[in-house]
Amino acid sequence: MTVHGTTRSVVFLCAMLCGPSSLAHAAPGDVDASFNAGVITSQFLLDSLFALALQPDGKIVIGGFFNVVAGVPRHGLARLNADGSVDTTFVPPLFSLSDLVTPKRIAVQPDGKIVVAGSNFRIGGTLYQVIRLNADGSLDASFTLSPIDSNVAGLAVQSDGRILIAGDFTSVGGVARKLVARLNANGTVDSSFSIGLGPTAYGGLADVLAVQPDGKVVAGGALYVTVGGTTFVNVVRLNANGTPDTSFQVAGDQLDQVHALVVQGDGQILIGGNSSGNLGSRNSLTRVNANGSVDPSFNSTVSLGAQLYDLALEPGGKVIAVGNFCTSPFGQGCLIARFNPDGSRDAFYPVTASCSSNGFDNSVFAVVVQPDGNVLVGGRFHVISCLPRQRV
Repeated sequence: MTVHGTTRSVVFLCAMLCGPSSLAHAAPGDVDASFNAGVITSQFLLDSLFALALQPDGKIVIGGFFNVVAGVPRHGLARLNADGSVDTTFVPPLFSLSDLVTPKRIAVQPDGKIVVAGSNFRIGGTLYQVIRLNADGSLDASFTLSPIDSNVAGLAVQSDGRILIAGDFTSVGGVARKLVARLNANGTVDSSFSIGLGPTAYGGLADVLAVQPDGKVVAGGALYVTVGGTTFVNVVRLNANGTPDTSFQVAGDQLDQVHALVVQGDGQILIGGNSSGNLGSRNSLTRVNANGSVDPSFNSTVSLGAQLYDLALEPGGKVIAVGNFCTSPFGQGCLIARFNPDGSRDAFYPVTASCSSNGFDNSVFAVVVQPDGNVLVGGRFHVISCLPRQRV
């Protein structure tokens, strides 16, 4: 994570047009002028927006390093209305600024409650890594706060209400759990789920989770899991009880670290991450079949040196990726791109006719596709194609 010195930093959230509901004159990827989240400021050296989550009513929950959103005090968590303005009816706890509260993942439950995972949520003098909020932002008193001995980077809520978390922890609520754990709907540790029941060796960091319709869980990161002489590197699929699924293995060259996973409707899985070439020649964006074998019909050409931080799948099968593609053969659009179902790149890109430097001026970390086809992105950028996003 880059440190910017002592300058006060500003982070923005922006919506971009890409779907059939977009204005007639707007090209795919152009900035949506009707959406503006205003100025989101951080008084610390670190500044970023890491997490986005859509509610069914169109409101947007955001998380990251910030303490003021459009003039309203909000410490790491806030909710925006559909036009980007601050939702003042959502009042989350004002966590201590000195703790550098870091929400990394947000999930909205069907009942409207909001699960947040990351680090440094201080409650009653204790730091927690997973909390749950009511729809108005207040802490959910029915959710057991379980101390976790390290940060939580991945989060997914199952259809039955149980909550999956991932990170580099070794203990959750005083129970031995490594890489991936599952919480019951009330926040207590689920004793029926453990990755440690089968492997002979495992470790590293699990960064992202994706739940399949059959209940199996795909985990990615910078991890290793060895079962019966077979080692799974950076991507592993777990059975419903947490044990590794030995029928699934991404063979061949590996990414250095996996940051994004998307399970398609046909069972194929999109995998994005860092690819420096240290572990092979795998593209930073690839697609594998349901058994983990590489799908040869998908070729994204996001190759060595590229970094992908997040992925979002559109209903028609196109995928939007955000990250750092500057070393890939893209030219413009090195921070965001949209790919066709075969992996080829399409024309999606933010362009302003009078702008001499189209695109984002800094990093993009998160992306979500709205039901209307518009695309939300969050990160560390200040300007998109010469259009500032500094006011409501």
